[in-house]
Amino acid sequence: MAGKIQAFRRSGWLAAALALGAQATLVSSAVAQPDPRLALRSAGYTTYIGDIDHDGDIDVLVKAKTRFVMIDLEMAVPIVVKPSSPTFLLRAASGGYSIEVDPPRSITNDAAWTPGNFDLTFGDVTGTGAQTLLLRGRTAGATSFLITPSLSTGQPQLLQTLTPAALGVDLGGAASEVTLEDKDSDGQTDLVVRSNGTVIAVLIARDDGTFAKDTSSEAGPLMAWRVFCASLDDGNIEAALANIATSSRGQYQTALVNLGTAITGLTQNWVGIKTVEVAPTYAILSVTQSLGENLQYQVVMVKEDAQWRVDLF
Repeated sequence: MAGKIQAFRRSGWLAAALALGAQATLVSSAVAQPDPRLALRSAGYTTYIGDIDHDGDIDVLVKAKTRFVMIDLEMAVPIVVKPSSPTFLLRAASGGYSIEVDPPRSITNDAAWTPGNFDLTFGDVTGTGAQTLLLRGRTAGATSFLITPSLSTGQPQLLQTLTPAALGVDLGGAASEVTLEDKDSDGQTDLVVRSNGTVIAVLIARDDGTFAKDTSSEAGPLMAWRVFCASLDDGNIEAALANIATSSRGQYQTALVNLGTAITGLTQNWVGIKTVEVAPTYAILSVTQSLGENLQYQVVMVKEDAQWRVDLF
């Protein structure tokens, strides 16, 4: 051991790490191999943008951060830890994107890259326990991405490219905040979009964990109901009242104000919603409330000033 410590003193921590050999390998393996479902979340990433192939389209480099652990062998020795999930490239081509895992250094070290403007948010959109990465472009009209880990290896996979046209809502912009929350109690996290702290849209994850704009006739009243419920969950009484029809607002205002912070738990037993009837100016929804036994009750929505609002619940 004395000889190995002398190597450290002479040549620095890198030489010591090489001299320690097997010990370094054991520590690296123990730290760097989490549950594959958590690999993306555990890795830590920095984003960059640039036209790496000079085709006029902006590519995105998502670079895994290097980490160190300290080994106490008579003196502290830093060891480089392999990231739990590798660097990957989102290459733009033909109006879409493809993913390239662990691209060569000639790409990752290219001078074309500049810092990206993305938020990184994680959630279980597939209902498998896998922590999927939502890479949200923060500028208005920007493209965002859903990256999910392989359940067997943790390798990143492109699940979906998210655009305002595909979703019917822009995830970007300085005033926007996007979170992944399970809003329909099905075990899959959903997209919740806020603007200046107020919920403006709730998109429910499909079975495969992807999202899409709902173009059906029932889309309007369902979205309005989900936004109303999400406002209650946030404890935002003002926003909740704004989603209630003018003719009915008065009868609910006192009750919601009196509930105070308790309104955040109001929806926790509302586990299902179905459309019963949709007409041009009103809609009837059926909500399931789970309180020991499942109870069904109706919600009436009305169209007011071209907006769907809650009339009776």
